[in-house]
Amino acid sequence: MVILQLVMGVALLLAGRRVFWFLVGCAGFLIGLRLAQYFVPPENQHLTFIIGVAAGVLCVLLTLFAKKLAIGVAGFVIGAFIAMQFSQLFGVEQSPRLWLLLIVGGAIGAVFFSVIFNLSLILFSSCVGALLILQSVRLQPAAFSFLFILLSTAGIIFQTKLHQKLGPHLSKIKF
Repeated sequence: MVILQLVMGVALLLAGRRVFWFLVGCAGFLIGLRLAQYFVPPENQHLTFIIGVAAGVLCVLLTLFAKKLAIGVAGFVIGAFIAMQFSQLFGVEQSPRLWLLLIVGGAIGAVFFSVIFNLSLILFSSCVGALLILQSVRLQPAAFSFLFILLSTAGIIFQTKLHQKLGPHLSKIKF
């Protein structure tokens, strides 16, 4: 799972804007995986993985076939995923307020994606990529936060420069 997480993280950090469907699929997979862990007994890891894959595939299909709706849903899913990751970092993931945090994070993501889509793709894919990379390493919260900011910033700069270098006609978003 760590290798898969690293590969997804690097891909999103460097090219998340260009492969919108992959960003949404990764976020759906990881949220499905995490939520399944609350409802499926630990000895049923195969079922947990299947639920994660099904959630990811559902998000990808939504992205491919209902593009307008997918933008808002994608923003919600990605915002909720980022909120979930930070709740885990700060020890709130077992709190009854977790659902509220997920809804607030999702709502912020949905608004961002609906209003400023291209910029949101770069920002959120860089953040999700950085989170995935950093989750594969055990770090103290201060080091995690510092490296999160560093990696996210590097991803934002890289994707922005790539978009500027390729120009709008070559850097189209792949749905």
